[in-house]
Amino acid sequence: DAGSISRGSGEVPIAVAEHVNDGSTLLQGQGYRVTDYPQTAQVLETRAPRSLTLDDADIDAAEADVLSAFGFGSLVMVPLEINGNAWGLVEVYRRDRRPFTAADVARAVERRSLP
Repeated sequence: DAGSISRGSGEVPIAVAEHVNDGSTLLQGQGYRVTDYPQTAQVLETRAPRSLTLDDADIDAAEADVLSAFGFGSLVMVPLEINGNAWGLVEVYRRDRRPFTAADVARAVERRSLP
């Protein structure tokens, strides 16, 4: 239902691209403090994808607040690498709370690196 790409793996990644099916926005061009979103920070630090829903018992309150504020129920985050280096973060959102499957995440991981 929506997606964004943020540039940078440091303290304040900046949203550089987004698409929302209903034409709304995810606040393109604004940054956020990674330390305020521990699950996002973990994805950037470990370069391991993470899928979560509002129904997850271990969802971080800050991540849940963002999902709720934009009317989404699930999210998958995948680090974006260029030439083997962390470049940023890709986030894909769903309105419903249906989790992204392992196959969904695997497909995203296959496409996360650019030469």
